[in-house]
Amino acid sequence: MSENVIKSMKSRRSRIASLIRKELSTLFKDKISMFILFIIPVVMIVTVGAGEVAATEYIDVDVWVIDFDNTYDSNRLIESLRKNVTVTSNWDVQDQYTAEEFLDKAKETLPTTLIAAYIIIPEGFGYNLTEYGKTSLEVHVDSIDFISALAAELLIQLGLVQFQLESFSVEAEIFYFPEMQPELSFSNLLQAGAPSIVSIVLFATANLVATQSVVGDIPLKRLLTTPLYRSEVVVAKNLAYSIVAVFQIIISLGLLKAFNVPIYGLFIDVFLILWLCSMTGISLGVLFSTVSKTRLQAAQMFLFGFMIMLIITLMVRSPFVLPFLPLEQTQVAFSNVAYRGMSLLQIIDRILYLILDTAIFFTINIIYLRRKKEFV
Repeated sequence: MSENVIKSMKSRRSRIASLIRKELSTLFKDKISMFILFIIPVVMIVTVGAGEVAATEYIDVDVWVIDFDNTYDSNRLIESLRKNVTVTSNWDVQDQYTAEEFLDKAKETLPTTLIAAYIIIPEGFGYNLTEYGKTSLEVHVDSIDFISALAAELLIQLGLVQFQLESFSVEAEIFYFPEMQPELSFSNLLQAGAPSIVSIVLFATANLVATQSVVGDIPLKRLLTTPLYRSEVVVAKNLAYSIVAVFQIIISLGLLKAFNVPIYGLFIDVFLILWLCSMTGISLGVLFSTVSKTRLQAAQMFLFGFMIMLIITLMVRSPFVLPFLPLEQTQVAFSNVAYRGMSLLQIIDRILYLILDTAIFFTINIIYLRRKKEFV
C-alpha cells in the first residue's frame, strides 16, 4: 500500500472523527433535544408500568341486574358483582319498578351512556347450580363504547369467578354469551373504528403541521420589526390553520359518508366536534413551534406529546388526566353524537373540555411569546 493511500486514509479517518465530535458536541449543547431523547423512553415505560394498576383501580362500570330468581345464590352473585362494578338491581328499586319494568328500563337505557351492561338472572339459576352444577346468565353489553364494553366484560367475569370461589363451587359452570347492543353491523373497519381513527388522524395532522408554523417561518422575524404585536402572531397562526382544518374535516366527513359510517346525530354537531379536535391540535402545535429553536425540536415535541397522549388515552386511562386529553373527549363525543344520536347539549361537558384545552394552549403560547427575547 502506497504512502499516499495511507495518508489519504488517515486524513479521511481524521475528518470523520472530527465530524463525529462536532455532531456530538452540537447534540449535547441542544438541551431540548437531549431532554426529549432521554425522557421519551423513560416516560413511556414508567407511564405504561404505572398505568396497569391505575387502569383497573379507577374504572367505573355501571351494571344493572334483573334478578328473576331471588334465591340465596342469586343474591350472593349480586353482592360478588358489587365488589367490582357499580350494581343496581331490581331489588334496589323495587318500590319504583317491577322486575319486568326494570328490564324494559334497562333495554332503553343501555344505548345511552348511563350503564355499560345489564345482566338477567333467570328463574332457576340457583336450583340449576345446586342440582346440576351448571346454570346460565344473560349478559347484554353496550356495543358503542369499546373501552367500556371491554371493561364491563372483564369485571363481570371477575365477579363470577369471585362468586364461585366464595361459594366453593369452582367446578360449577356458569354459561353466558355477552350480547352486544345495539346490534351494529359493520361492513368495514372504518365503520367500527371511526371515532378513534378520525380523532387521531385530524388531531395528529393538525398538530404536526402547526409545529412548523413558527419555527419554520423565516420572514416572520422581519415582520416583527414592524408594529406587529407578538400576540397577533399566535392569533393569526391559529386562525389560518383553523380555516384549513375546515376543508380537511369536510373531506373527512365526505369519506365517512362514502364508506357508510352511521351518523344518527346532526351533521353540523359532528363537524363542530371534529373542528374543536383540530383546534386543540393546532393550538398545541403552534405552542410547540414557538418553544422550539429548530424544526427538529418541534418535530420531536410533536412525537413526544402525541405518543404520551395516545398511551394515556388507550391504556392508562387515569380519570384525573382523561378530561384534559383531546383524543379522549373527541372519541367519546363523536361516538355519542354519531352512533347514539345525542345532541351537543347532552355532551356539553366534552365540548367544554375541548374548548378549555384550546384556551390553555393558546394562553400559554401568548404568555411565552411575550417573554421570549429572540424569535425564530
